[in-house]
Amino acid sequence: MRVVKDCCEGLWRAVTKVTMNQENLEAAIKSLRDLADQCETSRDNIARYYTDDGDTLEKDGYREPEDFKAAVNTAVGTVRDRATTIETYKDKIVELNQSGVASKDADGVITLTLPDDATIPDNDPENFASWAQATIDADDLKNALSEIPEHRDRTYDDIMASIRAHSNDPAYADAVITEIGPDNLTSLPLYAGRGKYTSDPEQASADLASLFGTLIASASTGHGSWPGWSEGKCQQVATAVKESVDDSKECERLPILNRIFGDHDADGDHVNDLKFNRYLLVDLAEELDDIDLNKVREDQKGVVGVLSFTDDSYSFDPLAGVLDAMGNNRFAALTYLAPSADDGNVDTSRIDELSTRGWDQVGMAGFAAALAAGSSLRSSTVGDQANRATELAGHAVNGLAENTAESIYNDDTKASIATLLANCRSELASALRGDDGYDDLVTEHKLPGGVGSRDLINLSYRLVDNQDAVATLSASIGEWAHQASQIDIADSPDDPDEQFNGIQNRYQQSAAALSFLAGMADDKAERKTDQTDDTVKASSDNTKLAFNVFSTVASAGLGAVGGPVGGTAGKTAMSVGSTLLTPVIAKSPKVQDVASAMSTPDLTMTTKAAAIAEAANAGLLDPADYDAPEDDPDAFAQYGWLRPAGADPSRANINLDFGSNIIDDERDKSDPTDDQVETPSQQVVHWAEGAYETTGDDRLRELTNAVVLGKADRYADGTTVKQNGGG
Repeated sequence: MRVVKDCCEGLWRAVTKVTMNQENLEAAIKSLRDLADQCETSRDNIARYYTDDGDTLEKDGYREPEDFKAAVNTAVGTVRDRATTIETYKDKIVELNQSGVASKDADGVITLTLPDDATIPDNDPENFASWAQATIDADDLKNALSEIPEHRDRTYDDIMASIRAHSNDPAYADAVITEIGPDNLTSLPLYAGRGKYTSDPEQASADLASLFGTLIASASTGHGSWPGWSEGKCQQVATAVKESVDDSKECERLPILNRIFGDHDADGDHVNDLKFNRYLLVDLAEELDDIDLNKVREDQKGVVGVLSFTDDSYSFDPLAGVLDAMGNNRFAALTYLAPSADDGNVDTSRIDELSTRGWDQVGMAGFAAALAAGSSLRSSTVGDQANRATELAGHAVNGLAENTAESIYNDDTKASIATLLANCRSELASALRGDDGYDDLVTEHKLPGGVGSRDLINLSYRLVDNQDAVATLSASIGEWAHQASQIDIADSPDDPDEQFNGIQNRYQQSAAALSFLAGMADDKAERKTDQTDDTVKASSDNTKLAFNVFSTVASAGLGAVGGPVGGTAGKTAMSVGSTLLTPVIAKSPKVQDVASAMSTPDLTMTTKAAAIAEAANAGLLDPADYDAPEDDPDAFAQYGWLRPAGADPSRANINLDFGSNIIDDERDKSDPTDDQVETPSQQVVHWAEGAYETTGDDRLRELTNAVVLGKADRYADGTTVKQNGGG
């Protein structure tokens, strides 16, 4: 094989030509294998000679003929492997010729002409095989979408099946993108939608665009031996993609662009499933935000009636898709939205500008996803990431509250904004519990960007009709209650009374915050005037079920109900703690387990249980409290969350994550409204009541009273947010 660089006449485009004489190469491969055969024959003859003659070199440390045979076998294996490798390359080039991608002259020389920037895998037959198959598939795809019937050697469905099957192979993906050309990625799905490949042209466009997104994600990121795209390659691709959509006549390609990078959420967690190279995302976003959105909207009017995809699931906003992709790449989101300025400060101007952009629903969801992802780095210990993420969070909360309306919030947007607020959990809990001046738990600093309590409350109100958002906010308050208690415990290591007072205070505050949130949720459910009373009650109860994650998180941490979560930055940032990378999904198995174990939507009960568990696990309750509940030795077998001190060091005294429902025989079985099932939270509270009667441990009563006091008027306050001008 020969590889030469040339220039296509008249095009002035550098190309790479790979040439191969099939007959000569096959002869060379045969010669290698013949040589290997001859070496093996000679090996056996020499070994037999030494064996027969008895003349060995054992005195010099050799074990003849074993050492000799082993050395020859290694050399022969290398020769045979080389022959097989060359044959693999040869077969793939022959296949390229048969498919029409390469050409063969009268002398039997096959020539493959490629763009100079094509990456041909070197010394890697597997990657070369992937590259060759990709080149064939990409070429056949272009032919299948052409207007010339004789170019369609394979069916469109067969080609798509092959691309899908190999789409997670980075070498294959890179080759497909190279062969098609990054500048053509936004146009080919349009051709697919206009052809007669399926009864659903819109779906054909969406499927091909989505597949291109998978290919770009595979090719651009490092995987195994594949290094991923360099910064230079990322910039090259970003520029080419942008130039394919920035002309007025190319407006129809913008929804395709957004479908390539966005709308990848098969698991329903409101976060893009694909992981793109962060340099690609940042470069592409910086290229696309130069496009005049007002001009796009004018151009859009001329194509809406022509395109099959004009529903709300598509967006013409150039930034919608790339920002959605940043929702799964927090480093890209932080770099784009809150870079370091030349003066050493944080440049948040882009957040401020985008907050007033006038988004459609899809674009708003993408923007919210990127903000949520960037805010997760508030717990980072690397460089200035935590500071930049805090600046991002503050400006995001203020910008969203002041400049966006709930009317453009879809479920994805609400879940993402909830994640953003969850990563501001100290400030959120402070605002929701009614503090006049909210601040960070440890630093006592306010969020930057002009954020006020009203911003946090109004944003929360917009979210409380979404179960995933409520579950996320509830979990964040549970995490805050636990973290705040742990800080207070650590600050008074030798004073159990102060430790207890800290726990009592924090759970009183969290009860107030949670009750306020519940009040807003109920009020919003009732304001949907087109619903029946039963529907309103069902909506309210379903939302309250999402609140039940509070007690589990307070007891076992965010990991108990979902995630993933980011790392903890140490004591100086404990108020940030473990940040959320994705929302807490109310229908996830973990959360459903919590909901089924706490089926009664009773916020007071769950908060009381969490406070009691916190004090128990800190060793602040009377050891006599752990005697058999109500003098019933069998109760230990029922109460999975309860373990006597020292029984098992690996398990806490009270851990609601281990709990399960039990049948309460004392309930009124004749009353259909009296649930016979007792939840873990109810069990903890009833155990505490019984223990107090037995031991007189005032701390058990003080904890429950604190929760009741915290709830006091905050639920009612939550129901008045809307009429007081909030929301």
